[in-house]
Amino acid sequence: MIKIYGHSDDVVCVDRANPDSEEFDSFDRSTILKIGSDKEGLIVTMRYGAHEHSGDTWSAEIEMIEEGIPVPWDISWKVEDGKYTGILSIYCPTDTPIVRIGDGEG
Repeated sequence: MIKIYGHSDDVVCVDRANPDSEEFDSFDRSTILKIGSDKEGLIVTMRYGAHEHSGDTWSAEIEMIEEGIPVPWDISWKVEDGKYTGILSIYCPTDTPIVRIGDGEG
């Protein structure tokens, strides 16, 4: 399993079930991650303050890589009381590739 969440207003954290974790700079831009491969997986876009109605919170957008490419894992989004970020949990193997594929606009 991996967990993806925002930290402060400028970092996206990716924690794996093992001790490995990664951080991606997200100051004034969204972070777009490809989870998996060209044969199975998904795209996750993390944004801070994405919409004028959401305030200063993190959001996660999940999409398929392409039509016909399966997303073989369960996914959950949980927000704890009083927090500014949710935790996106993807129930995939801990060695699933994670690649930053681009930076979106803020």
